[in-house]
Amino acid sequence: MENEFGELIDESEIDTLTKRIRRLSSKALDDLWNRVGFVIDHEEDGFEAITAEIVRDIQNSFQLAREAVKNLLMESHLTELKRVLIELERSDQHHKS
Repeated sequence: MENEFGELIDESEIDTLTKRIRRLSSKALDDLWNRVGFVIDHEEDGFEAITAEIVRDIQNSFQLAREAVKNLLMESHLTELKRVLIELERSDQHHKS
């Protein structure tokens, strides 16, 4: 897959990112989308960047999560997404400890 920045992202990387992203808390999912530049028109259920429905889809279905991640990757710089994901994984892990 090639995103709008001309970055080639292979299917195995999409799968790996999807698995990692699915492990994030609801708040961290919203933060990820927000920090790479996505914001919804109005705040919904406390989410600023994605809807509660998308959060549920990501948490409940690998296939739906994969589609959401592909959409995110299409409009995000891969290196920025990975950097933010690492920060959020660390933060989420810290809060779970």
